[in-house]
Amino acid sequence: MSAIPLNFDENNNANLEGLWNYYPDHLIFDLKHNNKSLPPSHSEVQLPNSFYTISGHKDGVASFQQKFILPENAIKKHIYIYVPYQYGAYELYVDGRMIAQVGEVGDRLQHRTMLAPKVTSFFSQNKEIEITLQASSFKHIRGGLENPVYIGFSHPILHKFYRQVIPLSLMSGILLMTGSFMLLFALYRRPSGYLKNPILFLSLFILCLSLRSFFAVPFLYSLFTNISWLWGTRAEYLLNRIRLFILYLISLFIA
Repeated sequence: MSAIPLNFDENNNANLEGLWNYYPDHLIFDLKHNNKSLPPSHSEVQLPNSFYTISGHKDGVASFQQKFILPENAIKKHIYIYVPYQYGAYELYVDGRMIAQVGEVGDRLQHRTMLAPKVTSFFSQNKEIEITLQASSFKHIRGGLENPVYIGFSHPILHKFYRQVIPLSLMSGILLMTGSFMLLFALYRRPSGYLKNPILFLSLFILCLSLRSFFAVPFLYSLFTNISWLWGTRAEYLLNRIRLFILYLISLFIA
C-alpha cells in the first residue's frame, strides 16, 4: 500500500479522497475484544463513495484504510480532521488509535446511526500515518462514506466547519425571531377571527421553515441535543409537511 502525500499548510486544508484499501464485511479494529485483524485479501475503492456504488447494496459494514505522508511542518504538531455528516455510523483511527466515533459501528443488531458533523485532532511524531475508517449502515436510504474528509491545521479546518454551521445557525435564529414576532403581532392585532388573518399563517410558515433548517443538513440539532437521527429525520419530514400545508393555506388568501 503506497502512501499518499498530503499537501496542506496554515491557510489551506487537504482532503482524503482517493484510492483506499477496502475490506468488506470486516472490521479491522474490534473495540469489544480489543484486537486488530487484517484479512489477507482486499480491493481498492475510491472515496468518498457509497455502499451501493461499491457493492450494489445500501446496507453493509466495511473498513477503509490508507497511508498518508504528512508535510514536514505538520510533524509533531496537532493536526485536525473534519468529517461532515455521513449516512450511517463510523469510527476514525489514526495509527490504530481511535480519535472519533459517531454512532455505533457493527452488524445489523449492533449498528446505531447518527448524522452529525465531527471535528477531531491528533498528534503524530511520524511523517507517515495510517488512517482507518470503519463504517456501517442499515435501514437507511443511503450508506457509506459519501462526504469528503478534510485534514489540516486548526485554522483552515475550523474555518471550514464554522463556515458551514454558523451561517445556517444565524439564518435559523433570524427566521425564528421574525416568525415569533409576527406571530405575537398577529395574535395581538386580531383577538378574533384568526383563521382569516394571513399574517398568522405567514408567521407559522416562517417558524416551520426555521425549525426545519435546524433538523436538515448539516443537522445542527446533533451539535446541541441528544436527539437520535430517527426522531430528527421524523421532525424534519413532519415540519416539511406542515410547511407545505401552511403554504397552501396562504395561497388561498392570495387567490
